[in-house]
Amino acid sequence: MADTVTIIWWLAGDPRLSEPAADLLQAADDGDGIHISAITLVDIWYATHKRTDPLTTDQLTALDAVLADPEINIHVLPVTNAVALLAREPSRTELPDPFDRVILATASAHGMPLVSPDSALRSLASHAAVW
Repeated sequence: MADTVTIIWWLAGDPRLSEPAADLLQAADDGDGIHISAITLVDIWYATHKRTDPLTTDQLTALDAVLADPEINIHVLPVTNAVALLAREPSRTELPDPFDRVILATASAHGMPLVSPDSALRSLASHAAVW
């Protein structure tokens, strides 16, 4: 499962995406698909309204187009009650960002490794996290 910045970098071909992360995402893309949390869509939308960087608006538009394309192998996982309960587990000092909390909880609820450049997320992931 990819966190917000990871899916943006993957879609943009950004060189900041590490080789191990890119390899894992490529393997997922070739297989069952890359998964993201529904909260990632809100996270990106929020960033487009919080910042003045026009690239974030382009990223949201691009992601919307990608998700609407049935040929693209990216799947959005819902925020369920189980995810909401898991999102409560890390302390606010460990993980203050609510979007990150839900992303982490979604990965945990589905037993998926988390691909993220965020060391706090990786250290809290219940399954092998990659970067």
